[in-house]
Amino acid sequence: YGFEGYDVAGSRFPFLLLMVDPEFQAIYKGWVTALFREMNPYTGLRMCDDPGVAIFEIQNEDSFFFWTTARATIAPTVMGRMDASFGAWLAGRYGSCGEALAAWGEGAAQPDVDRPDDGVMKIMDAWFYTDEGRGTPALHRRMADQLEFLATAQKDFYDGMVAFLRDELEVKALISCSNWTTASPKYLDAIERYTYTAGDIIDRHGYYTGTHTGPTSGYRVSPGDYFSDSSLLYEPWNSVTHLTKVEGYPHMISETGWPSPNMYRAESVAVWSLYGSLEGMDVITMFAVGSVNAEPATNKFAMCVPTVLWQFPGYALLYRRGDVEEARTVVAMTHNLSDMYDFKGSEIHETQAIDQLRQD
Repeated sequence: YGFEGYDVAGSRFPFLLLMVDPEFQAIYKGWVTALFREMNPYTGLRMCDDPGVAIFEIQNEDSFFFWTTARATIAPTVMGRMDASFGAWLAGRYGSCGEALAAWGEGAAQPDVDRPDDGVMKIMDAWFYTDEGRGTPALHRRMADQLEFLATAQKDFYDGMVAFLRDELEVKALISCSNWTTASPKYLDAIERYTYTAGDIIDRHGYYTGTHTGPTSGYRVSPGDYFSDSSLLYEPWNSVTHLTKVEGYPHMISETGWPSPNMYRAESVAVWSLYGSLEGMDVITMFAVGSVNAEPATNKFAMCVPTVLWQFPGYALLYRRGDVEEARTVVAMTHNLSDMYDFKGSEIHETQAIDQLRQD
């Protein structure tokens, strides 16, 4: 599409582009309009009316609050737009960017990018959300403002996109905003999930894996790789079904798996069904069916293998009938947004449960 900063193949991934760039938002809306409004000649239904469409997710694995929000990762044009928007937001709050710097205190300024007279203030990398990153009072105050600015922007984006899908495209399916984890679950997960409340259902992804190293180990099992087997039953606190829930919303895991190689992969179906029932997960879908036929067990994300697929009939029936009763609520907390923006954090948050490809 000719977006500046993406002219060289592989030079940048388009992280955050959808939430930041109005031109790309218009292109995206064109895509989903064609998807939902055209008539299916076989069913006589538009997809927006088709009850076979259960859930529509706005975007996959992207957020202002993951490690990918970094100046080495994001195209300079996108970062420049974000810097200018942050400067305008600060001027609205403090009167000017210079007054914001004065309020933060000595040591908060970033002279490599900050141009307060021009209304441009640097968006700091996600690392600065961590305890080590915002290690001074001045940086803490700066990052608190950045956190509120980006949380508001992300929530506004989802609110607007949900309104477009509902009001203009007449989408009847449940709408999920996204499914991602954050750079600092204690401080950021609750805020990430708050932005998802623009939609109808709260989603996450979750994988369980042992050690696997090799040149392509993130997505392939190859000769010469090194791996170790790992069973979740020895560390149930790492269950992929753990999700700190938002009251009043259904919850799902739209992508989960026990990547190969792992001799304990057979426990995956039981965990999804039993732990998922126990923890009140409303929907669990797996990654990934790569073939309608049996596939080699050495595929990284193989599902169509006897140890996994052949367990589905029994465990799916158990899950759908509710044979395992949902556990009682153990902890319920109400968070104040201003406290969350000030990095008070949440004492209840799950482990990240991301696979090696995403860890890398």
